[in-house]
Amino acid sequence: MKRTLLIICFTSLCCFSSVMGAVPNTEGLFRNPNNPDLAGNFVETNILFEELGNEEDSKGLNLKMEGRAGLIKRYLKLIFSVDKDKRIRTVQIEYDGKKMRDSEISQVTYFPNLLSKLKKDANLSRVLFYSQIFMFALNDSRAISNFFKRSNSDYELNKELLNIEKLALFKRYKRYLSAIRKNKDLKQSINSPLQSSDDEKKLKIKEILSSRTYRESNKVKLIREDGKFYWSLDLMRIKALFENKSHRIKSLFLETKIGNISYEFGEFISLNGLHELPKYIHFKVAEEKKYKISFLSFKNFLSKSKKRTIRQRYKKWKEKLKLSREKNVNRDLMTTTDFDIISPSLVKKKFIF
Repeated sequence: MKRTLLIICFTSLCCFSSVMGAVPNTEGLFRNPNNPDLAGNFVETNILFEELGNEEDSKGLNLKMEGRAGLIKRYLKLIFSVDKDKRIRTVQIEYDGKKMRDSEISQVTYFPNLLSKLKKDANLSRVLFYSQIFMFALNDSRAISNFFKRSNSDYELNKELLNIEKLALFKRYKRYLSAIRKNKDLKQSINSPLQSSDDEKKLKIKEILSSRTYRESNKVKLIREDGKFYWSLDLMRIKALFENKSHRIKSLFLETKIGNISYEFGEFISLNGLHELPKYIHFKVAEEKKYKISFLSFKNFLSKSKKRTIRQRYKKWKEKLKLSREKNVNRDLMTTTDFDIISPSLVKKKFIF
């Protein structure tokens, strides 16, 4: 046990010393790095997605946008189960009303593996939406990194930046510890990969241990803008800006097949006293319509109850949906004829895609 702790401390120290003062890697920047790690295995967040209209609306030519027909305004509750295998199981509840009451539920959807689904998804808008929810609510950059890598050959994943020589040395040391744990007598006959009687080899080992765990990306640079320092990511079709110390994202620009998409991220706030998320995300597609994503609430909690698994929660929400539809049907029957007894709320709705 002591030896295991020693390995963990040793490895952590090496990684820590190689990262201090270093250029951040791209995957790390897209995981909301100023947030603490999630303590629980469930995350629940309420989100408002709204369409703000076009450029003329934003200039004040039409200020009463909430009443305009056709503008999207959808309320969502997302419940994520984060498993040890890193699979993200998700329940999505959609509401027709801003109070998000059970009677306002319009759709309940279950994703057994949302990350896997996004990898294969051809709908760019949907991938980008959920990727950002992963980024801020789950501290998880896998979804957005998968998309960036798929559409930008110059986007570098962590595994592409790894110091192969240092990784190989750690693997040899791990095999050595495993061998002497099984047979203590081997300690007298085999040498630790971290030690050598040869001065030249000893110097090489020291050099490897003091080297960075990840090589610096030449795509991330420190720049000065309006008197402040930022980390800038500059790729062929991606531009992003992050705060210098906290690494909070400030802006993101993408060139895509559906047009240019530009994002502006608002002030970061804590909705649970611990984890922080942007108060809002504004984005514009192809210089036309503008949209806004707002985080309304955030919870991270631990649940070990077999009766409160993500599947059980999904069943409960489906029951609530059924009751909501029955109430709507009964209400509609009071005002409709026999030729029109199907409530509009019974028609299967999709979120925004």
